[in-house]
Amino acid sequence: MDCNGRTSRRWTWAWAAVALASTLAGTSLADGPATKPLAVPIRVRVAACDDGVVRSTEWVRRHLQGANDIFEPHGFVLRAEIDTFSPKKCELETRLDRHRLARFV
Repeated sequence: MDCNGRTSRRWTWAWAAVALASTLAGTSLADGPATKPLAVPIRVRVAACDDGVVRSTEWVRRHLQGANDIFEPHGFVLRAEIDTFSPKKCELETRLDRHRLARFV
């Protein structure tokens, strides 16, 4: 929640994804995990700059495992395809810089 008590859009979408994956897996959130968790494919793109990648594959995998530790009891897990891309600019100084990376996602 933000300082005004509103739930962020990111969390709203995250819970919507949990509910959708749970529905597709044939279970409700209250029923506990399905026999075999539904594998939800995602793609993670990591910027490769002059100094190397901004996050290692191991870093991404550790964070995915943390997410899967949370989601697996609800009947789904994330299966990631990890690749890299080379942006024109690697320093993100403004919100506009960040938004310009959207075309790579």
